[in-house]
Order: sequence, then C-alpha cells, then structure tokens
Amino acid sequence: MQQDNITWIMNNTRENTDKLTELYKKYPHAIKEVYMKTFGNHETDHLLRAILSECKGLEKLTCEKIGEAFSPIESPVSNQILSSSLIALRLIVTEIQPEALSVYSYAFPELRNLIIESFYFDEIPPVFEIDMSKAKFSHLQIHLDSDLFIPDGCESEVKEVVLEITSQKSSPTRFLTNFAAPNQMKEFTANKEYGRKFVINCADIDFLSLSIDKTHVLKKYQLLL
Repeated sequence: MQQDNITWIMNNTRENTDKLTELYKKYPHAIKEVYMKTFGNHETDHLLRAILSECKGLEKLTCEKIGEAFSPIESPVSNQILSSSLIALRLIVTEIQPEALSVYSYAFPELRNLIIESFYFDEIPPVFEIDMSKAKFSHLQIHLDSDLFIPDGCESEVKEVVLEITSQKSSPTRFLTNFAAPNQMKEFTANKEYGRKFVINCADIDFLSLSIDKTHVLKKYQLLL
C-alpha cells in the first residue's frame, strides 16, 4: 500500500463493510491511523469492529458521529480486548453516555491518550463520569459544549468546577478549579457542593485538559496521579 492517506466515502452497508474488511486483512499492519466520520442514526458497530480486529497495527482512531446521540462502540463481552495496539482515541460525538467509556479500560489496554469532544443539545450534565479503572493516561482531554452556549453572550453561572480523581496511586481526591483562574487547581475537603463535577477513575493520569463551552478550565495540567 503506497498511499499515505486514503479516503473512502461509502454507504454504511454490511456489504461495503465486508469489502473494507477484506482490504484490511491484506494489510493488517500497514494502517496506523483511521478517521471514521458518519452521519445520521446509522449502526456503525460492525464497521468499527472490522477496523479494530483487522488493523493489527492501528495506533490512532478518531470516531466522529454527526446526528443522533450514540455510543461509539457497543459494549463488548466483559473484559474483551478489541485492540492491543491502539494508543490514541478521539471521540467526537453527540451527548456521549459516560458509562459507555468504562469498556475502553479493557478493550484498549495500551490506550494512553483519550480526547472526548461531546456536544449536548440541552444543558451539559452536572456530573460527568469517566470510569476507566485500567486506563493509564498520559493525557486525558475532555471538551464539552452545549446548545445553550451563546458566543459573546453572558458568561455561564457555573464558576467553579469540582474534580474527583481516583487512581492506583491515590485514594479519591477532590480538587477545585474555576473559570476565573484557569489552569489552577487546589485540593479541598469541604462538604460544599458546586455546580459542576467531573469524576475520574483510572489507573494513572499524567496530564488533564478540560474545557466547557469553548472555555478552557485546564490546559494540559500536570497531575501525575
């Protein structure tokens, strides 16, 4: 395979997926990066599984779904490994369900970089959870936007953001950050509740980036937890 970049535009049918699968089988270690973009409420699980099972050398995967809310990959059998080579995953989706992320701890054991870009037609949920107890993150990025956001309009009433992080190195630790002082965090133990909370459970995490409605709260903030 001589080309550096190949683009396929096709109808999402089982027949077309099977044709791509046969191509992947011919070059199992040649494909290092895949960007899959789909439109509408179409089932994509079969295509994703073909990519993950046949592209043995796949290192970077981007899944972009335009349209209906969906889970990028249907939950596989418990603890099933889908790719042992994938190190970077980017999800560009509508209203991702945080609980769907837990399968990736087992599905992608070498995953080090995860980017979540999720758009909500209504308000962003007050609690966003990433439960990936086996994941060892070099860099975790969370970017959430909502339809209620008005550029150049009034600032969000939510000023503070709570982060509750659990890793193999530390017990649950709570941090407070806010829009007024971006890229700063302080540990706190107060029982006071704030407007927005992110709960992260992983094995390790070195750096964290977080933005809400186009505004960065944290940008590659070093945690080393």
